[in-house]
Amino acid sequence: MAKINGNIRHVFFDVDGVLSAPCYFDDASGEFTIGFSDDGWRNYLNNEGVYAYKYCSPVKQISDFITQLDSLGVNAYVLSVVENDVEARSKDLFIDEKYPGMFKDRFYVEHEDDKARFMVEFAVSRGIDAGSCMLVDDTYSILTQCRAHGL
Repeated sequence: MAKINGNIRHVFFDVDGVLSAPCYFDDASGEFTIGFSDDGWRNYLNNEGVYAYKYCSPVKQISDFITQLDSLGVNAYVLSVVENDVEARSKDLFIDEKYPGMFKDRFYVEHEDDKARFMVEFAVSRGIDAGSCMLVDDTYSILTQCRAHGL
């Protein structure tokens, strides 16, 4: 079983590269890819709509970790960046299909840099210590921001 700091009560998970092992079919090249430029992603999302994550896989180790967190009474949430409602719905569809019932709630922000601030506001609004929150993300700069905010 994974060990976490006993003060952690709320764990937030990013979607891209954390909950989702990326795999997309690029119609332009006729091949599968694991990522796009920002413009490439927008084009792909416009073409695929809410099914943008249809080739992506869940990460078993993350799923197991979320199950362990639940057994410890720790709440799991989604915290991810979206540019628009279609992207939010595509992530929701992926989570509903691949991680059914595993998250207490889902939160979406506009920019990566909004995640740490969101988590601090989450803690303040609930009257809890920000140190009881943790982010699982694949972007080092975001994790550094969380640390600087006492997360």
